[in-house]
Amino acid sequence: LLRKALSNYIFAHGKIYENSWARRNRRQLPLPGIKKMSNRVVIGVDTSGSIGNREFQQFFAELEKIIRDGTSVTLVQWDTTVKDVREGYNKGDWRRLTIKGRGGTDVQNMFDWMIENKHERDLLVMLTDGYFGYQYDTKNLNILWCVTVDGNEPPGGKVVHIEMQQ
Repeated sequence: LLRKALSNYIFAHGKIYENSWARRNRRQLPLPGIKKMSNRVVIGVDTSGSIGNREFQQFFAELEKIIRDGTSVTLVQWDTTVKDVREGYNKGDWRRLTIKGRGGTDVQNMFDWMIENKHERDLLVMLTDGYFGYQYDTKNLNILWCVTVDGNEPPGGKVVHIEMQQ
């Protein structure tokens, strides 16, 4: 289900080009050139105290499946605040990753970070157990919630339940 939801975003029809002054116009006119947009995905991993080692293993297994699509991935660890940001996450980087956080859970800081760092057009995949307050403002972001606990359905986006492996 996660792969299907992601493929709808990654391979969707729509605007795949944007004007950019960083690229010269091919006709040498004083106009911006055209730059092809890449599909970027921001993965928000919940590192709060309610997440155990089993959930982390499942989260990074799902993350490795996302990497295969060839998209540009930014990995963000968050609990009450954004703890760590890793731009250009590559396959297998989870082995060298240290988990930061292990505190409470405040999802609003993740949405604020997306706006502050100009990722509002990117897809936000939130890997979480869903144990947090649902009083937040999503700021009209494109959110895909991947929740490990059945029954937790955060509002403001599409929800996919991750089946935990034994």
